[in-house]
Amino acid sequence: MRRKRQNQISLSSTRLSIEPLENRALLAGVTADIPLSNSLATDTAQVNTDVISSRSTGFPTNISVEAGDGQATVFWNSSDPQAFTYWVDISLDGGITWGTQAFYIPDNPTSGTVNKLINGVDYLLKARDPSNGVTSNTVSATPNSEIVLGAPQAPLNVIATVSNSSAFLDWEISTSEVLPILQYEITWQPLHQDLDRWTLSSSIRTNTAASIIDSLNYGDSYFCSVRLGNSIGWGHSSAPILITPGSGVTTAPTAPRNLQAIAGNGEVALSWDAPLSNGGAAISQYEIAYRADTDTDWTNLTGTATSTTLPGFINGVTYQFAVSAQNSVGWSEYSSIVTATPYVPINNPPSLNVLNDMLINEDSQGQTVGLTGITVGNDGNQFLRVTSVSSNTELLPSPNVTYTPTSTTGSLAFTPVANQKGAATITVTVENGGLDDNLSTVGDNKTVQRSFQVTVLEVIASASSVVLAKDSSQNLYVDTKPVTYNQQQVPQDFFGSTVIGAEAVDSQNFLLLKPSEAQNNQPKHRLLTDNTWRINGIFSALQNASSPILEISGREVSDTLNIVAVSGAYEINGVNNPTLIVRRGQTYLFNLNTPGHPFYLQTTGAGYQSANIYIGFSGNGQTSGEHQWVVPEDAPDEIFYQCKFHSVMFGKIIVVD
Repeated sequence: MRRKRQNQISLSSTRLSIEPLENRALLAGVTADIPLSNSLATDTAQVNTDVISSRSTGFPTNISVEAGDGQATVFWNSSDPQAFTYWVDISLDGGITWGTQAFYIPDNPTSGTVNKLINGVDYLLKARDPSNGVTSNTVSATPNSEIVLGAPQAPLNVIATVSNSSAFLDWEISTSEVLPILQYEITWQPLHQDLDRWTLSSSIRTNTAASIIDSLNYGDSYFCSVRLGNSIGWGHSSAPILITPGSGVTTAPTAPRNLQAIAGNGEVALSWDAPLSNGGAAISQYEIAYRADTDTDWTNLTGTATSTTLPGFINGVTYQFAVSAQNSVGWSEYSSIVTATPYVPINNPPSLNVLNDMLINEDSQGQTVGLTGITVGNDGNQFLRVTSVSSNTELLPSPNVTYTPTSTTGSLAFTPVANQKGAATITVTVENGGLDDNLSTVGDNKTVQRSFQVTVLEVIASASSVVLAKDSSQNLYVDTKPVTYNQQQVPQDFFGSTVIGAEAVDSQNFLLLKPSEAQNNQPKHRLLTDNTWRINGIFSALQNASSPILEISGREVSDTLNIVAVSGAYEINGVNNPTLIVRRGQTYLFNLNTPGHPFYLQTTGAGYQSANIYIGFSGNGQTSGEHQWVVPEDAPDEIFYQCKFHSVMFGKIIVVD
């Protein structure tokens, strides 16, 4: 991207015109599997172009690569199923020079493995049709050794002292090594490659913790790494270093590494790593080149830092970026090109999961509610503020909020006011700091709110191991669990009785009932429920007492039943929900005065059931009038009277001979 460098961008005032860039890419890699000699000099692989067929082998597409331990395997697609030869071009210096490895396979080669690579070094690779020179896209690979449990760690602080044709390498061993180090391996490979020739890495093994590499070319650059071996096996290779034999020889630096571009609102933040080698002289400055991806000219800027934010870009337009380094000798090659597209950010509301309503007993202490699903709503991190407010502070003060910034969870803590009952709505608000990430400038802040109701129940009895309470509608709860019968909540006045307590004894649950008209010395009844405080049947559940009984079974005597509706019961001849005893063949007159409470006889209890209505009674579904019933000889032994709308208004009729 500068005139002084061949086949790069040339400088023209503040704009740059670009020439061929196909060799300008990130270090990455691929290589080929070739037998090596035992010589300490570098091994090479030469492509013999005389044996290449003159016909096209089919240009390669869809190239990919998998890196391994000291190797990389390349995969590609062939457009010619009869093809038998492909070349693989490989580069260690960011695409400045390329070596070539040929794959001759009768069965249409679509992959090749290159061995003898240096772990930790970035290699570039592209596949090529040798007959027409067409190449695939470029891919990258960085070989790395596998982790072996118990093997040594990578050596530390590898240092090279170079001469005209050799280098002395020294390193440190981690003090945490447990097993003795038995062997050391030094591997090196030329940075620059000759066209149509791929120079493989060479290595030596030694028993000493320092070594000399001989037979290096004066002025050439080499990647070097070291790894250690013990009785378990070989460990990780050290981070590769770049050496250049030659006394006092200084070169231009290698290209900056790991360029990253992060788009913002009309701006792009750039950062990169220093070159792997400074060429023997300090880096004096960097040059950034950028352009819109639809432009041909480049703009360049210089500076000394390895990060900067560039303003003035058009949102929605994609831009390309590259960076070069300079020392006293000259400029490096440019880094790989990266892209970024500035955009207008949108401040989405934060999030908070739904909060469920809750029941607590009067004077409950130390209540806690978990908050989950707290997010900022946008990519990245924003400051968040979490608050809560109560709609009824005389019952429930606004809860205390516990929240740690960047966390996705939090909690509320509260205690109701003593001796108070009722309901309060708690509203939790999560607020972000907006596009400026400043909570104090509320104009651009976004919020999310979740509300839930806390009902504080009035405690009826708490002397036993469980607490009986009721809400403002008189519905009963035991330890905040609803008491139900026939899928309806049970009120405190129930079945002609008042529920005055609850017990959990020997894995059985009971409600304590007292007849509504009873005096203090009259006995209490225990009503059995299941473990969820559900009443399954009134008659089978009552213990220690039975319902009031009306004996109207006298022979040759008809009887009139005056039936009126009262709170939670049918009052029959002055008794709430009594058990009636009738006789087959006798005649009974039902005088109904039950507005709003249709009266039925049916063959089963446990609430109104249309399928089980007893068809031998003319007053079914009526609320007024006199209705005669002659008990037939085939009448069942038990019949039930039942209100259509209220399951607690019912009783049993026992039929005798």
